[in-house]
Amino acid sequence: MSRWNRLALVIAGFTLPWMIWASLRIDMNSGGVTNWLPEGRPARLRYDQFVEQFGVDDYLIISWPGCTLDDPCVAKFAEALRERPATSAVVRDVKTGQETVEELTSPPLRLSRADAIDRLQGILVGPDRETTCLIVRTEKVGTDPAPVFDLICRTAEEVCGKTRDDLRIGGSTFEAVSINEASSRAVRRYAVPAGLASLIIAALFLRDVRTTVSIFAVSAFSQLMAIGVLDLTLGRMNVLLIVMPTLVYVLTMSGAIHLVNYCLDEARDVGLGEGVRLGMRAGRVPCLLASVTTAIGLLSLCVSQVHPVREFGFYAALCLVLSLLVLFFLLPGCLLWRIGSSHWHTQTEPPKFTVRVKSGLMCVAEAVLARPGVWAVSLIVLLVVGAIGLKDLRTVVDFDQMFPEQSEVIRNYTWLEDHIGPMIPIEMLIDVPADSHRTTRERVELVQDIEQELAQLPFVTGTLSAATFVPSVTGQTTLQTIIRNRLSDQQLDKRLESFKDDGLLFSEHGQQRWRVTFRLPARGVWDYFDLSRQATETAEAIVANQDRWRDQEVQISTTGMMPLKDETNQQLFEDLARSYLTAFVLICPLMMIILRSFSAGVVAMLPNVMPTLLVFGALGWLGRSVDIGTVLCASVALGIAVDDTVHFLTWFRRGLSDGLSRVQAVRFAYDRCALAMLQTTLICGCGMLIFGLSDFVPASHFAILLAILLATALAGDLLLLPALLCSPVGRLFERGTHQRVSVE
Repeated sequence: MSRWNRLALVIAGFTLPWMIWASLRIDMNSGGVTNWLPEGRPARLRYDQFVEQFGVDDYLIISWPGCTLDDPCVAKFAEALRERPATSAVVRDVKTGQETVEELTSPPLRLSRADAIDRLQGILVGPDRETTCLIVRTEKVGTDPAPVFDLICRTAEEVCGKTRDDLRIGGSTFEAVSINEASSRAVRRYAVPAGLASLIIAALFLRDVRTTVSIFAVSAFSQLMAIGVLDLTLGRMNVLLIVMPTLVYVLTMSGAIHLVNYCLDEARDVGLGEGVRLGMRAGRVPCLLASVTTAIGLLSLCVSQVHPVREFGFYAALCLVLSLLVLFFLLPGCLLWRIGSSHWHTQTEPPKFTVRVKSGLMCVAEAVLARPGVWAVSLIVLLVVGAIGLKDLRTVVDFDQMFPEQSEVIRNYTWLEDHIGPMIPIEMLIDVPADSHRTTRERVELVQDIEQELAQLPFVTGTLSAATFVPSVTGQTTLQTIIRNRLSDQQLDKRLESFKDDGLLFSEHGQQRWRVTFRLPARGVWDYFDLSRQATETAEAIVANQDRWRDQEVQISTTGMMPLKDETNQQLFEDLARSYLTAFVLICPLMMIILRSFSAGVVAMLPNVMPTLLVFGALGWLGRSVDIGTVLCASVALGIAVDDTVHFLTWFRRGLSDGLSRVQAVRFAYDRCALAMLQTTLICGCGMLIFGLSDFVPASHFAILLAILLATALAGDLLLLPALLCSPVGRLFERGTHQRVSVE
């Protein structure tokens, strides 16, 4: 054992307690979807301006079975939220159906109770005209909304005796809390089982305590190191970073398996002590190249405009490079720790199970080598079919798609939409320029006309605006006459301040921005971008058809969380293609340099694009959507797939250099590294598959799809790559070797 290996063991021993402490204390904060896009994007600019003008868009919709307009608990709960010092500091305002109905039926409006309920249906009152809710607007919750949410839930239990399970809660604050809770739950439940699954598979193949423990030690250390890096820099995890430490764990274990196989191959001839030294020397370059290509695949995600994707790519690549140092310096120390001189020259033999698996792999090799042309053509045709399916691929970041049907989130939103109304708010903004001479009455009338037309659209159930709180047109009497009779112009002008306080109007330098909120369904498949466009066109048609507004340069726009999510959907799709192309453009030249041939580098990339074309193409053919978890997989899988390609080609070219034919060199490469490739695929795939049990859909989809991609990558490297090497194009790979030989 060298002094560097001893030093690595000492450093690891000193830093391990801090890493464990960091893993226990690191926070979970995914942030809202509204923060995923960069600030310069048009949709983000519109939304940020809306929040700046009308206030933070953090809110909760709270109801429960039996929450009606006559339920005394509603008023008690609202009063407690407003008056208690603990809650008043975090609650901006509270609206209830009871209080709003009372406001509409009192002077100066004096609406009938039936008319008041009609106006509030779909917003504060349900279709049964009895069920109601509270809309609680919270102050900016910062990085962690959980304390605010927990405080409100405790207040409900103390005042009304309603536990969180009794309540039906929706809204942006609830969504942020749900994502953070689901992310934390996934880490707590599945990080350790994922590590154990990988360890069991490694032990099954190695059947040696020392090597198994050594591999586990360096892998677990790398996993803790990844959490430590996050704790030192970000101080938190997000919706995607929860799987990053486990990914680093399985990738480190994959590299360790390859290095251990190099060491064991040498140890069978020269003993364990010298075998570790020679094996580390032989495996250093292939493992370095493999890690670099994987890191490039991860770094390519940094071109994404979606913050969680970019953070995942950067930190995963950084931690992977650090784990490579752990492999080179810590693994030899673990393998040779406390090895006595009597065991230093002990030669090793592979376990019988490993021999049987290796024999099966050699049978696969013989099947491919018997008909390489048939295998190559068949698999390339399959790639083309998969590529055609990519055109039908689509992305989605809908909140309800992140959770299974039996979750609290889906239960709450289903109940709220059935008993109150749609849960997706879209904000329509009506900008009246400062030089407009139209009266306040005429402006309110325009807002009311637009609100009434929006309410007639088939996909809109509830609307709310300043016009909700002024008299409406009835019979043949115009709005102007009604307002003159009940409300003088002077009184209406005074109500502008209350409109501003309620977040229904923003005014600056004479320009007014009126707000109309309409609700769309959260459940089901909806094109919110198209629905928002239809609503905007409806409003613009009203402005164009009224003589007094036609030339006033009134501007109509829509914003809100859902338009921002639609923009994120589009960005995810663009990022999927952009990051993958970036990874390909960076990795392909590296392969050309390794193989010392432009043509060979291009051909060698075919097995590496096979996973993406087949798996994502199949998703397109099946009409399945890609979420924020699966969008990562393409670039990650490309980088990982190149790992095995590098190792296989290293042994193949070594065989050519030793004077073997291409067929013999392929057989030689199979014998030397096919088993390690299978081991690493099973270790990585099964380790990540444990996260497939998570009830947090992005983490589950990422894990399952990555496991499928890894299995497909193994098929590409053990089926397509050997077939290509033994076909006529295989001559390209003979360039740069010391001896050129024929195929036979």
